[in-house]
Amino acid sequence: MSKNTFLKKEAIKEAIAELADPFAPKNFVSKNFVSKNFVSKKTVQQIYPAARRRAASLKRWIIKRLKQTPETPSPQHLPIFKNFERDGTPPFSKKALVICEAHGFFSTPEQLQHSSHANQAETVEIARAFNRLGYSVDAMDVFDPETVPDAAYDVVFGEYYNYGRLLPGLPKETLRIFYATRSYWRAEHQAIEERAKRIQRTRGAALPIKHWEEENSWVEQSDAIIVLGNKTTAATFSSQRVSVQRIDNCALYSPPPDLNQKDFSEARKNFLWVGSRTLLRKGLDLVLEAFSTLPDLHLWICGPVNEGGERAFVKAYRQELFHTPNIHPIGFIVPQSETMMTLMNKCAALVFTSCSEGMSGGVLDCMAQGLVPIISQEAGVDTESFGVTLEPCTVEAIREAVVNFASLPPETCRAMAQEAYDKTQTRYTLVAYSRNIEHLLGTAIDQATRVSASRQ
Repeated sequence: MSKNTFLKKEAIKEAIAELADPFAPKNFVSKNFVSKNFVSKKTVQQIYPAARRRAASLKRWIIKRLKQTPETPSPQHLPIFKNFERDGTPPFSKKALVICEAHGFFSTPEQLQHSSHANQAETVEIARAFNRLGYSVDAMDVFDPETVPDAAYDVVFGEYYNYGRLLPGLPKETLRIFYATRSYWRAEHQAIEERAKRIQRTRGAALPIKHWEEENSWVEQSDAIIVLGNKTTAATFSSQRVSVQRIDNCALYSPPPDLNQKDFSEARKNFLWVGSRTLLRKGLDLVLEAFSTLPDLHLWICGPVNEGGERAFVKAYRQELFHTPNIHPIGFIVPQSETMMTLMNKCAALVFTSCSEGMSGGVLDCMAQGLVPIISQEAGVDTESFGVTLEPCTVEAIREAVVNFASLPPETCRAMAQEAYDKTQTRYTLVAYSRNIEHLLGTAIDQATRVSASRQ
């Protein structure tokens, strides 16, 4: 391949990678494209047709792959998966209902290994743990808004709306174990509202707040609580009358990174931000403000910046997102995709400043590719000696942390990256999750039995 051909292909990749300003006039070319670090405006205009063809080709490939996937019920119509009995010694004398993300029960082992979220495999491990404790399991999807199970259960284990919907109809003797995969709703509401007030105060923008979890009493009606998170997450439930146990999340499976070949002299100047909705809760505002004054350090943003629900946020940070040469808005990228792997190899660290999480799977997935975590305490992951926990989580603290990291010797960055990766292969694995959830369920059932006895 000639040098010109290679540069042209690389230019096409960059042109596809960055999003255009949605508030700009049509035919406008973002300054991000014409930065001296990437390609000229003329080059972008020349390769635009090829970039569109490549995007169309990718769309056709995705559609083809989806059609090849074995039939799976839609999220709104997942039936109850009945009598899951893979582990343990049948016949089972007790019955449990698990209300979680149920797609894993309709997936092949290969699909589970390459799923886009660890919760699909974790839910199956929860059911297997119940089997080993002597329970046959029915699995109900957390997004099913209508179905009422027709069986009687000794234990109901679940999360959020479907769990809360079924609570009033449960017999008094049924044990209720709440599975909290994010912070307690009161703490989350307060944190998000404080972030929104900061933006209104500093930018004059009143962002709409739509809470994922509305006010409820699900926790208060439960006999035991298991929290997916670290001590920071678990502490948001400390006011509850029942004891709270916590469990670590696990990282998605991905090929191990080649950290020995990675150029950390360049990678230490590049930082990745990965997050989902909402950008306000995930703290993108703080990170944008920090990097907007650091022209020599690059921020790559993978998240829903091009979704309609984030329009008010994007408008408030339009200048930073689309007109700051060292900030690169990419949009949502499929985990484990070639594009994501390329970005992870380009960057040496992840910056993630959420104000409320359980234990961020995105942080763990990045660590599994050797990215050093620079994160808020509320992200729910312990950075130990291989990362930075931002306390307090402010623009100034983020700026100081990334500048300090970029000034570290490349070999120090490499050692931190290796330690972050190693931790995902020991503490944050599906095997560790499976072992831990069985122990926690056994303890939770004992606790729930005592609470339930006092209720009857």
